[in-house]
Amino acid sequence: MRSELLLVLVAFIVTVSALGCGMMRGLGQDVEGGGRSIQRVVNHND
Repeated sequence: MRSELLLVLVAFIVTVSALGCGMMRGLGQDVEGGGRSIQRVVNHND
């Protein structure tokens, strides 16, 4: 029983970690895209 609970807990932690990394990568891409948009506006107004 205890080893099964430990296995489920480890699987949960691995899953949450993988999802968290993907979400942070997506957030970084969104921020980078926003920065590119701002740079285009600044360059267009020069």
